[in-house]
This record gives sequence, C-alpha cells and structure tokens, in this order.
Amino acid sequence: MTIEYFHTLTDDKKEDAYLVFCDLYANLVNLKKRFPERENIIITTDGAACYSGKYLCLLLGFLSKWVGLKIRCHNIGEAGNNKSILDGHFGISGDAVRDGVAAGRGDAITAFSIAQNLSKADLKNTFVNVLTLNDRASMPKLSSSALSNISIRSCAHREFEYDEETGEFKGIRLFKHEGFGNGIFISISKIINAFGENQLKPPNVSVIRFDPNGNYNTEIVNAEFDSSDNDSRNDDLLDEPQLKKAKSTTLLTKEGKSQRLMEIKMKRMERQKRVKERLLKNQAKIKQVS
Repeated sequence: MTIEYFHTLTDDKKEDAYLVFCDLYANLVNLKKRFPERENIIITTDGAACYSGKYLCLLLGFLSKWVGLKIRCHNIGEAGNNKSILDGHFGISGDAVRDGVAAGRGDAITAFSIAQNLSKADLKNTFVNVLTLNDRASMPKLSSSALSNISIRSCAHREFEYDEETGEFKGIRLFKHEGFGNGIFISISKIINAFGENQLKPPNVSVIRFDPNGNYNTEIVNAEFDSSDNDSRNDDLLDEPQLKKAKSTTLLTKEGKSQRLMEIKMKRMERQKRVKERLLKNQAKIKQVS
C-alpha cells in the first residue's frame, strides 16, 4: 500500500466548510483521473467545525455525481485522541519550508511561494497544490433554519447511501457512534430544499500543481468524463437553468438540442479561458515580486 500526501495552500481569507469542499472536489477530480477504476472512498477528519458541521456534511454526497467517486462514509475523530501519521508529515513539511527559506530555495510569504518552496523539498509521495476559488460569491447558501432539529455536529459517523440500481445519491444516515442503532436519515430531497435546487452545482476552482522541481501548471478543475458523449451525460454537466433550456424537447429537435449543448459548452470554455488568463497574469506578478 502506498500512502500519498496532498498539501493544498490558498490565499483565500476564509478557512470554512466551503473551502474544504472545494479542496476535496479539486483533489478528487484529480484522483479519479489518475485512478479511473476507483469508485469508492472513505473520509476521516478531526472535529473542527469546517469538517464536522452541517454545511460540508450535506454537500458531500453530491460529489458522486460531479466527480464519479462515491463517498461511503465520513468519520469524525475523537477530540484529544485523533493524531495520525498525517500530523507527523505536517511537522516534517513545516521543517522543510523553514529549511528551504534558510537555503535560499524561496520564501514563505504567499501560498504560491510556500508551495514552490515545499515542492523542492524532495518529500516522498508528496504533492503540492495552490487552490483558487474563482467565484466564492456563488457558493451554495444553506438556509439557517434547515434541519435545525438535528444536531449534525454531534454525529461522529456519517454514511452516504446510494440507489442499488442507478447508483444515484439517496441521502445521509447519521450516527453518534458507528454501529449503534439505526441512525438518523436525511433524504436528498431535504438536502436540496435546505440549499435550493438551483444552487447545487460543482464549484468554480482552479489549481496550480507543482512537480518536485518547483515547476508548475495551472488548470481549471473540470470533472467532465471522457468515457461517454451521450446526451444524458452532457445534461449532467450543465447548470440547472441551462439544462432546462436544453431539455425543451417540445421546441428543439434532437439536432437542435445537440447544437444548443455545443453552444453552451463553447461559452463555458470561453469563460474558463478568461479565468486562466487572469491566473497567469497573477502568477507573472508573483514571479516579479519574488
């Protein structure tokens, strides 16, 4: 078994559940591309609010549709007794950054400079990324009164359930302790109502990925699958308002629908190109400063 470590750095000002969700999304898209045969994952975190709270819990199940990986469960570690080899790796990585600054490999001022410094430290099975949230304003807003009768943070074990035939996400079953009782089930319809149907879509993020030599490339994270090009797969990639337009079968012939889908894809690619150009400009400025 090989253990890999992924360091994600960001200049985003908020360390909240949405940032965690975007980080998970970006890394799982990359994981699925590297290991397309994988279908299931398990998540384990500590009990910090950004991990154990209602917001992240309710969003996680939708990653199965957007990424192609089913999250089977999310385990929250016991407070005060949740150390692992990951903590040791954090310590080693911190020392590597300090040693890199002292050796002149780079500074530790911005997320980009820290990532470039750390990527040159020759840490085994370690990947370094810089995450940018391109449109934080569009993050799904959770109703403050949604599911207020359930104390999700007190549930240390969350199981995500999927339809046996279709594989579609059905809902979440919450347990205070794994293996005890029947749990509390939250259906997908309740989750959608908590956010609002039109809000639930993949986050708009970009990632700078570094190699061991400090070189890097920038990518707009895109979970589109290459294994199928049929209409139903294309529908899954559209925003809800666009999907409603594309599905107006009474007004569009099959050829017209395909043309409409292509137009939407082209517009999306143009938006992604503009975002990438802005990222490259920012990187050029960072290079000049460093």
